[in-house]
Amino acid sequence: MDSFKAEQQSIWNDLSSPWDKWHPVFEAGAEPVTRLLLDTGAVRPGATVLDVASGTGEVSVAAAERVGPRGRVVGVDIAADMVAVAQRRGAGYSQLTFSQGDAEQLDLPQASFDTVLSRWGLMFLPDRPRGLRGLCGLLRPGGRLAGSSWSVPPRAAVISTAFGVIGSRLQLPAPPPGTPGPFSMTDPAVVVDEFTAAGFTGAQADEVQLTFRFDSVDDFVAFSRDLLPPRMRQLVGDRMDDAERESLWTAVGERVSDFVDTQGAVDVPSTAICFHATKPE
Repeated sequence: MDSFKAEQQSIWNDLSSPWDKWHPVFEAGAEPVTRLLLDTGAVRPGATVLDVASGTGEVSVAAAERVGPRGRVVGVDIAADMVAVAQRRGAGYSQLTFSQGDAEQLDLPQASFDTVLSRWGLMFLPDRPRGLRGLCGLLRPGGRLAGSSWSVPPRAAVISTAFGVIGSRLQLPAPPPGTPGPFSMTDPAVVVDEFTAAGFTGAQADEVQLTFRFDSVDDFVAFSRDLLPPRMRQLVGDRMDDAERESLWTAVGERVSDFVDTQGAVDVPSTAICFHATKPE
């Protein structure tokens, strides 16, 4: 588990700059999820909010705007470089702080938050039951947890397209069941059961349809290339020659050709699962 977390730190540190670069494009598509999490998490003026796996800080900043100067938002991420990006984006909000931390071992006071948020973060926890129990403990009685994950790979094209092409070309095995990752929380019923087992009540999961718009197929390919995890990037470099790599990225572009509009822009549909639950009074 320690080695997995160390690898996660390395991955997200490596990807912090690309996520910063593509922030405007991704966040335009992800906005419905951000808004729904704030709503189902009952984020309100004066509230105290914890954002777990805060990444480049978008959800934390949105929460800070909603809680106002009398509220408080704490963003926590495992990767120091992600925290640095978030701190820059959150500059100017006195009610917002960011720090590096392990979501399964947060050194924060028990029962001190009204809301816990986690947008596309809990799916990376190596011991999610433990993590959920810990987050439940950080909430005040009646507090809300709201988060999101991705649906199955064919329905989450903005994230899965390049993975699918590379996996097929390199004949990579599927990860073992239960492996943390972007597609480890794809079943809404299982998600609800996990929250219930962790001590929450009224757990609910709903699908949200998103559209990520890119100016061109080339832009989508550049996005996919930039956000390739380091290990997969190394496999592509080690196992393919220049012609094979060129063919690979051409294939990634072809996978989204059906989504090209008359102006040449690409509207990539993807499905998120948004869930929320309450800590019992």
